[in-house]
Amino acid sequence: MTEFFAPHTPEYTINIPEDLVALIGWGVWFVVLLVWAIRLRKQKVIVGRAYLIWLAVLSVLILVFIPFFGLGNDIFPGDYAETNPVQHLMLFAAVPWMLAGGVLGYFPALLLAAMSGVLLSYLDTHNIFTPLIFMTLALGFTWCVRQRFRPTLFKLLRFPPIAALVSLLMALPFVLSALILSTSGRVADRFFGAFSQLGIVALQLAIMMMIGGVISAMVGILLPKPCPHGVLQST
Repeated sequence: MTEFFAPHTPEYTINIPEDLVALIGWGVWFVVLLVWAIRLRKQKVIVGRAYLIWLAVLSVLILVFIPFFGLGNDIFPGDYAETNPVQHLMLFAAVPWMLAGGVLGYFPALLLAAMSGVLLSYLDTHNIFTPLIFMTLALGFTWCVRQRFRPTLFKLLRFPPIAALVSLLMALPFVLSALILSTSGRVADRFFGAFSQLGIVALQLAIMMMIGGVISAMVGILLPKPCPHGVLQST
């Protein structure tokens, strides 16, 4: 029970890889996310009292959900690499930035995902790619719930649990890249190790995203209509 409430072990650091390819890959990925967020942002954001309260509350939730309420990777079958950008399954880690994506918009979601990823990287994974994975998932989820295409398929994408799964599928190539860049050795060994770990990492992220999606849908039901910022849909 103690491991569930406080699963992280005391080795608090972020390991910066010496591999130049990994550092270049990190930089390119980060720039792509910023450009993507800028291109997706279409409407002017009005920063009012409700907006700031939402941002403050979600920021505090990061300090609750990232250090606490998690499961160890020993619950999954097979050998789990210590270099993976996801280690403990922090059940509610995605909730703050998924809510931010649905209620506040792209840049708040990106900011909170970065904060969550940096904190989780420091406390648990020690991997510089953890924030980038969270940021990628946050942008994908936010686009899904905020796009306004009329076909039925796109309307279904606005439902948070579906948006959570679709955003994870969109992010899988990036997750695979993170696994490849997080390991060392020959190229063939990197690819073999990455593909062997991809399923377990994807499962952890899927559980995390589905929990966030369900909670987002519940919040969407409770939000007043119309909400000045929110676009979360319960159906």
